[in-house]
Formats: sequence, C-alpha cells, structure tokens
Amino acid sequence: MRMKLIVLSLPRDVTEDALAELFRPNGTVAACSIVTDDATGASKGFGFVEMAYRKDARFAIKRLHNSKLGENRIRVKPAAESETG
Repeated sequence: MRMKLIVLSLPRDVTEDALAELFRPNGTVAACSIVTDDATGASKGFGFVEMAYRKDARFAIKRLHNSKLGENRIRVKPAAESETG
C-alpha cells in the first residue's frame, strides 16, 4: 500500500527529478511533486513523495529526516490528509 510523505525545507532549486532520485535508494517512488507558487512558478520549499510501499516510506523517513540537501536540513514525515488534498 502506498504512503505519501511531505518533505519540508527543500532548497528552492531542487527539481522533482532530483527529489525522486534522493528517495529511490529507499524504495520505489510512485510519484513526486514540488509545490510551486501559482503566480511565479517558483518553489515554495516543500514537496510530496509517494512511496509505493509503506515499509519503504518508513525507511525513507528514518534515513532522510533531518539530513542535509544542499545547504538545507530537510524534514521528512508522513503527509496528513489535509496537506495532500
């Protein structure tokens, strides 16, 4: 069963491909998106990664939460229903 994660404090220049590549060593990435500003198209500094399996998502949280990506220390946690809608 799939599990959606929210990734916070992303560097503004991270692409969806780069974010997916960061998560791939932890399991199968089913989907990935960076949230952008509607007016400018610029990254808002967070995104979502949907892992194909819950066990892979839990593993990704353990390995990547509080890790460095560029100059930023990212936070990874399960996405709440209100965040994904």
